[in-house]
Amino acid sequence: MIAKVILGTMNNARKLVSIVEKIPYDAELCSGRYVVNAKSMLGVLSMPEFEVGELHIHTDEEIECSNILEKLLEKGTNAESDSICGSDENFR
Repeated sequence: MIAKVILGTMNNARKLVSIVEKIPYDAELCSGRYVVNAKSMLGVLSMPEFEVGELHIHTDEEIECSNILEKLLEKGTNAESDSICGSDENFR
């Protein structure tokens, strides 16, 4: 699953990490050539381009993708509601 996320503030970064750390899959936050562990607050805060990024979660489970996207939307950290599920072939 790949989802575009908006951070911008430490509060949004905290929200993102709190959502991602509860899921049982590996997750990375990517921005340009930088990739950090999305379950790590220190990693997320160390992103050089902190405003936006792509959240890569390693699952193809449609129901799980929907649940994660719903949580991101609730917290206001998802940039696009048409995020991609099941197409992160390059990240396995």
